[in-house]
Amino acid sequence: MLYGNREKALLLSICLLFLPSLAENVVTKDTCRSSGVSSLKNIRCGPGVFGLSGSARLHGEYFSNRSLKVYGSETDDNLLLTRLAVGAYYRLDFGLSLHGAVYDARMFFNAFTPDDFTPSCPHENRLDWYYGYADYRSTGPIAFGIRAGRQQFSFADQRIWGKGVWSNSTKYRWDGVLGNVTVNSSTLHLLWGRLLQVDPGRFDKHYQDFDAFGCYVSTGLVEKGAADGFWVGKFTTAATGGTGSSAVNTIGAHIQWPSGAFLLNGTGAWQFGTTGAEKIIAGGAALSGRYTLQVPLKPSLSLGYTVASGDSDPLDGTCNTFDGVFGSTAKYYGRLNLFYWSNLHDMEFGTSLALCKKTEISFMYHYFMLASPTDAWYGTNAKPHKRSDGKARRDQTGNSGRELGHEIDLVVVSSLLPFTKIEAGLGRLFPGDFIRATASTPGEKRPVSTVFVQAEVVY
Repeated sequence: MLYGNREKALLLSICLLFLPSLAENVVTKDTCRSSGVSSLKNIRCGPGVFGLSGSARLHGEYFSNRSLKVYGSETDDNLLLTRLAVGAYYRLDFGLSLHGAVYDARMFFNAFTPDDFTPSCPHENRLDWYYGYADYRSTGPIAFGIRAGRQQFSFADQRIWGKGVWSNSTKYRWDGVLGNVTVNSSTLHLLWGRLLQVDPGRFDKHYQDFDAFGCYVSTGLVEKGAADGFWVGKFTTAATGGTGSSAVNTIGAHIQWPSGAFLLNGTGAWQFGTTGAEKIIAGGAALSGRYTLQVPLKPSLSLGYTVASGDSDPLDGTCNTFDGVFGSTAKYYGRLNLFYWSNLHDMEFGTSLALCKKTEISFMYHYFMLASPTDAWYGTNAKPHKRSDGKARRDQTGNSGRELGHEIDLVVVSSLLPFTKIEAGLGRLFPGDFIRATASTPGEKRPVSTVFVQAEVVY
């Protein structure tokens, strides 16, 4: 079913194609007083400066033997996504600034409509507030800052706190408060937020059923790298969740260590707490290394391993399934977006070439397994994948094995045009024993593929 109309999709596509040349012409015209590189930013106005920003995204994708909801649907599907955002800021000279933006995200040419995705639609949000917050920052040996309003939280590699911008309606938008204090090269961040539910037809005003709290410490101990610590609290009460209370605590550390042509990244997290009458004891970790040769084309090799615990016995009163917190998913677990940082082993290998200064081609291979064969296979919505008959992909006997499958991805990214990033890629998953054994149709036993093209302009 086509949702919306073709004329709107065509108009948005034409706007996107012309934005790079328009933006290039605008920033070369000295029509306003400006302290920045663009005439649309840092325009002196009274006791402060004013500026505009915006972005436009066009994403097309084709699916083979897969729909947006079911792996192995035995049909092919396609999808066109558009997202436009326009923002403004006013920055006063004494450290206070105001920021706001609206956006419009839509889906076209797909078998599903936005109403098929509840309680929060990842593909469409028609004309809504993107963000709106007040920000204050002091200066000096000990600097303080506070940001309050609708915003996004993001730290380091975005594996714990991410923006989720690959999701068309943006996965993580919070109403909350972020405060920080910086001493020398170290910064302490404290935050609280309510995660918005995306309602495609109305202004977003409802929240997910929890409050989130966080503490993130960036120590600055590693030059040009990171040595950070964090705590995340996710708390649900009977009043907000409706099904009883829960308290999930995640503590851990992140390190980024550059050494010449080598870059090491690592994140480890431990979870504990309660959900209803169950205790929570779980853990997750990720380690990756990348080596780039300093020769023409800058070839690189990377290796990585990610693990997240699963629940071995759903009846023992202890939940061992790691919750992937609020991290970005499309960035890490394959371009088909079929996996999540829960009950998972992900062994990966990658290589890339810089075809020119602003164009790179990369190849990635993933081997996915379940951490616990008695737990489920989880998707990017943090819920178990479902078969065509609606049943969860889970075998509590463990007889279906651990192997999820092998995924290969090939992606080209180019930023040759001003303000523009173009991506094109393809991916294919070859299912393993678990996926084949828990299938309810022949299609659910076969490989799935995707091909996508995306253009995004940011100014």
